[in-house]
Amino acid sequence: MMKNPTLAAIACCALVACEQGGTPQANEKLAAVNALPQVTVSGLSSGGYMASQFQLANSANVTGAAVIAAGPWGCAGGDIGTALAGCISGEDIDVTALQSTAAAMADDGRIDALDNIASHRLFFFLGAADPVIKPAVVDAARQFMSAYVSDDQAMFVGDVGATHGWVTSAYGGECAVFGAPYINQCGYDLAGSVLTQMYGALNPRASTTSDLTRFKQDEFGDASLAEFGYAYIPKSCNETSCRVHVFFHGCEQSAATVGTTLATNSGFNEWAESNNLIVLYPQVEPSSVAPMNPLGCWDWWGYTGPNYLDRDAPQLAAVRAMLGRLRQPR
Repeated sequence: MMKNPTLAAIACCALVACEQGGTPQANEKLAAVNALPQVTVSGLSSGGYMASQFQLANSANVTGAAVIAAGPWGCAGGDIGTALAGCISGEDIDVTALQSTAAAMADDGRIDALDNIASHRLFFFLGAADPVIKPAVVDAARQFMSAYVSDDQAMFVGDVGATHGWVTSAYGGECAVFGAPYINQCGYDLAGSVLTQMYGALNPRASTTSDLTRFKQDEFGDASLAEFGYAYIPKSCNETSCRVHVFFHGCEQSAATVGTTLATNSGFNEWAESNNLIVLYPQVEPSSVAPMNPLGCWDWWGYTGPNYLDRDAPQLAAVRAMLGRLRQPR
């Protein structure tokens, strides 16, 4: 983990975990389980930007999105310099211009109609002790979405004394300490808050969970993804149609760096187990050659190509194809 928050900003969430999660079931192919078509998404830092990209590109099938320690859709404008400057500091983010870009892309059919967002549920989070992402960045994300949803459909939490990392109720390092394993125990169930905002009242979280399932990602397209992705599929979802939540990890937070630590200890799986919910954990592969992505970030500045925000951009299309597989009949 980088000690300098400025360097950490490049990673957008450089998490190096010390523990590994349970051994996943190696199913090789993602299962077809007749999942419901509607999906919610969330992501941390670079994954938070990706959650917004997936939400707007596929708004007809998305019902909610949670942006954790990240800024507005399209913030980088295809430029890594902007990504590592204004999209971290909050300076010079032109929300009106971003909304105009989104409208033009929707008019051209490159993303779904923006009117779909009117029914979405939104959640925003920034740790009060975050040394990387400034409050103005998340404020811009909230301002961007305010054009499409009413205030009562959006929730912001900014009073948890957390650093830049994934927040849990009982797993990880000290809440405000920016250091390994970069999953922070704050007495706050971020996963539960996200899902409650997305779905309303839920059954109590389960005390035990099953194993993750592992699947090969290459069949879903050439999108700079890792060999394997992961999913949490409760046994009940083999008998009934379940909802799906997609979680996008941050930079240096993929399985190549942390194994299944985050997917196992995020807190999502306990809620999924008791609420007929599938959690999809797609994974990015770090790369030191073209496309340059040594920290394994999701593409929120254009390393997969200039049309990275489009519905059919490599990574967006790949995750959509994974969801398509889950929706197929058993």
